[in-house]
Amino acid sequence: MVSALYAVLGALLLVKFSFDVVRLRTQYHVGYGDGGFSELQVAIRVHGNAVEYVPIGLILLLFMEMNGAQ
Repeated sequence: MVSALYAVLGALLLVKFSFDVVRLRTQYHVGYGDGGFSELQVAIRVHGNAVEYVPIGLILLLFMEMNGAQ
């Protein structure tokens, strides 16, 4: 199943984005919010967008596979 491969890749991408946010929070000493740092704001939104869209994409891919798409 191709969807399993994409699920793993999506999970790895989410972990990478999470580490980016943690690294920047540690670097800027920000525990909550973005502290007004634009680099941290971008990292938070990148992670948030991935959390919102990766699962939907995987579900749609799985539905396509279940319906015989190749």
